Amino acid sequence: MLLADGVVPANDGRGYVLRRLIRRGMVHARRLGPAVHLSSGVPIVARLLGPVYAEVRTQVERIAEVVRSEEERFGVALRQGMERLAPLLERGTLNPQEVFYLHDTLGFPIELTAQLAKERREASATGAESRPAASPPR
Repeated sequence: MLLADGVVPANDGRGYVLRRLIRRGMVHARRLGPAVHLSSGVPIVARLLGPVYAEVRTQVERIAEVVRSEEERFGVALRQGMERLAPLLERGTLNPQEVFYLHDTLGFPIELTAQLAKERREASATGAESRPAASPPR
């Protein structure tokens, strides 16, 4: 609806809300696989909402292009953030300055950093539980 009203992703105001919504959707869509793109769902949403919101139906191509463009921009931020985050997760600790840098400089979502850190801790705990116990000394 925001896109049909002419709002575009930006760093402030309604545009920032839109950017965050698109990026949050992308984070969740990536769980389904790397080939899943929000922009491919725009025609489906337009078809469903078209009878009620004609402006969505008449702007399908423009809306899909804006979403596709934001997906590309955020894709770069995700790749850069993952490259920077991976060694930090391997190290096993994250400090607030590193999390802030990822978010403020690279646009890497704080909630994604937290989710990946949690998954890493859970994987480490699972790995430790599955190791056989050391043999007692003789």
